[in-house]
Amino acid sequence: MTSLVTKITAPTVSSYLDGLSDAFILYPAHRYDIKGKRILKQEKKYYAVDLGMRRILCSNNVRDIGRLLENVVFLELMRREGDVYVGQSSGGEIDFVTNGPGGCRYYQVSESVHDSATLDRELSSLRAVRDNYPKTLITLDDERPYSHEGIRQVYALDWLLNEDHKKQ
Repeated sequence: MTSLVTKITAPTVSSYLDGLSDAFILYPAHRYDIKGKRILKQEKKYYAVDLGMRRILCSNNVRDIGRLLENVVFLELMRREGDVYVGQSSGGEIDFVTNGPGGCRYYQVSESVHDSATLDRELSSLRAVRDNYPKTLITLDDERPYSHEGIRQVYALDWLLNEDHKKQ
């Protein structure tokens, strides 16, 4: 990588990310192979510990409500479930996989799925997982819970306020 004519190597970026994680500025989310049921050693995704700091560091001109919502859901899943992983399957990436007190669960997060192409994209990776663990699509679409062939769609604010998450 090159930034302002300064070359930055992948190990340097990795070292910086490890330092930011050690300082509790970022939380890493390891990738999880759903079929093989194992944590993958390849690249991780990172989520901000403090969304206020993220807001200061990122441009105010970028509309990224979906990414902010994903970050909020990640933090809440860590609180509720403990370890949170990014799922990898043949059907694509699943935003979050947990294996907390209620067992394995899968989550997709999207700002809105009113567009049918977006809905199909978000559901396709969950549909590709052929087990019977709960699958949830969390959106900012203010609608009552809805089921897409067993995949539960919920309004993010209702989900965040619901302490009885075992029913989700």
